[in-house]
Amino acid sequence: MGDQDQALQRWMPRLVFSWRAARSAFHYGLKTLLSRLLYHIYTGLDYYVVGHYFGKQSLGLYKAACDLGLDPAGVLSQIVVTVAFPTFARLSDRPELLAQQFLQFARFNLMIVGGYICLVVVPAPDLLALMNPQWVAASGALRILGLTVVLRALSNVIPPLLDGVGRPALTLMYMAVASVVLPLCFLGGAVFLGDALGYESVAWSWFFGYPVAFAVLLGFGLRHARLSLRVYALAMGRIALWLGLALLCGVAARMATTGLESPLLRAAIVMVGTATVLLLALTFGEGITPSGIVASLKQGPAQKGEPA
Repeated sequence: MGDQDQALQRWMPRLVFSWRAARSAFHYGLKTLLSRLLYHIYTGLDYYVVGHYFGKQSLGLYKAACDLGLDPAGVLSQIVVTVAFPTFARLSDRPELLAQQFLQFARFNLMIVGGYICLVVVPAPDLLALMNPQWVAASGALRILGLTVVLRALSNVIPPLLDGVGRPALTLMYMAVASVVLPLCFLGGAVFLGDALGYESVAWSWFFGYPVAFAVLLGFGLRHARLSLRVYALAMGRIALWLGLALLCGVAARMATTGLESPLLRAAIVMVGTATVLLLALTFGEGITPSGIVASLKQGPAQKGEPA
């Protein structure tokens, strides 16, 4: 369109402002902000409890366990979580595709994070010894926290779903529940079990307390994905089966390498054996390959026009 044609157009730019749209965006952003604040509060209070009740040395061991278990698992979850929200938002008016994509993301995240946990929980003493021999004592806490990470891998996919369908208030409600339940469990574990279990009582508090918050979040997620608990459990159960098989093979490899003096060699044998079994199980049992996971994350069903 030339300048002359543009001059003949009746449309002229003008300032437009909608209080309704601004108010909706503000409320949405505020709920998301509060959710993130609550998340950082309840996921950090365990350090303060360990430090207060068990001292600096125990806090250092607990931090070492978290650094090898919880923190890398959270980073790995971002592989799926970063693409989950925009995908769920695009599919918010297509319930069948939304449900399928939710299950696919949950399965992928369980595979990625669960696979990592399988690799580190069995050779935990050797891996910690390679970083610092004084940290070997943290292997027990690492293994306990690893059990919780599996549920956290599943839960990380649900807030993007709720936010994507326009229900950030439910994410905030879940964070509020977790912010009450988990700190109470941390304190209760330290006070009532601390004499018997030491700082590992706080790790066990994650194990027993987090399923309560997860149950609330899962209920929200299944309702808005329009899925039954049975369908969800079957979809996740198959992946959990292969993870369990890989974990058992890792335990067998660890037992077979107890006579080796080198922690590096022991850890390498266990991790390679575990990874090999897991990859074979996923490939032949589920038809899933690493390249297929990457392709699905790059191109969801909203882009292809059909279920993934």
